[in-house]
Amino acid sequence: FVKLMDERGVVFQHAVINLPASGLDFIDCFASVQSSPSAFVHCYTFVPPDGFGGPVEKAERLGYRNATVREVRDVAPNKRMVLLSFQLPPAEEKANKKQKV
Repeated sequence: FVKLMDERGVVFQHAVINLPASGLDFIDCFASVQSSPSAFVHCYTFVPPDGFGGPVEKAERLGYRNATVREVRDVAPNKRMVLLSFQLPPAEEKANKKQKV
């Protein structure tokens, strides 16, 4: 879906991934799409009680900026729902990465 929207020239400003069980599997889809300079992605996901850093690390590995996590709710003794938010890099940054590869 994200690739199709990008091919149609849709420029992302905000996207919400409300699939907590698998949302992190989809955040890499935004690495090459057109986005406004202030575009953000918000992804709900599950983490263990001590795993708040995992989603941020994944976002940073993909080159996303200003990644933050906030707790949404406690869903089970060893499972918390969190909201990962991150900013997509500007188009110029993406173009520079492609040229370096």
